[in-house]
Amino acid sequence: MEEKLKNLMQKAALGELSPDERLLLNEAIKDSPELQAELTAFGKVSALVKESAADSFEPFFATRVLQRVKAESEGGLDLAAALGAVFRKVVIGAAVVIIGVTSYNVTSQWDEREELSAVELAFNVPSLTIDNALNNIVGTP
Repeated sequence: MEEKLKNLMQKAALGELSPDERLLLNEAIKDSPELQAELTAFGKVSALVKESAADSFEPFFATRVLQRVKAESEGGLDLAAALGAVFRKVVIGAAVVIIGVTSYNVTSQWDEREELSAVELAFNVPSLTIDNALNNIVGTP
């Protein structure tokens, strides 16, 4: 009887009781504060599970999982997924290189920071003036 009562409490927490089962459960717990507390605990756990299940997955999660399972069972990912994975790694690597080069340029020219603009300091490029452009095109006079 104890197992059947627990099953009824679980169904009640999920809202799946028939009217006959609801009557049977009410009869069983009306004189027992312990069973009433247990039913309340089942209800709280059920509410927490429902609440966390709604927030735990991004949209179209099931579709993406099924596509990935299908692709792997057929022998590999499709071209778009493979390119996406490679692109993410390249972007991260490029960002690290850019940050590293910029940091090096700033630290190596730190003493000259009053004379240089932020772009000159970060990217180690000369200032863009007509004289500099002509000197680079024609050569130094």
